[in-house]
Amino acid sequence: MAAAPADIAPDFATSLFEFPFGDICSRPGLDLRAREIATHAGFPAALNGLFAAKAVFARRFPPKDFSAG
Repeated sequence: MAAAPADIAPDFATSLFEFPFGDICSRPGLDLRAREIATHAGFPAALNGLFAAKAVFARRFPPKDFSAG
């Protein structure tokens, strides 16, 4: 899963794991339930947004074929 967005956002996978599991889970004042909700709610939304952007980029900027040349 972490390698999937690497072609358009190389640092995304690192941030995707470090932020929720590092920053959110280490915050004082959040109980376990709140940490789990914050972590799991953001993860799918972030991935869906990245894959939507990847699809748009692929349509707007198709790869060029230089082999015909």
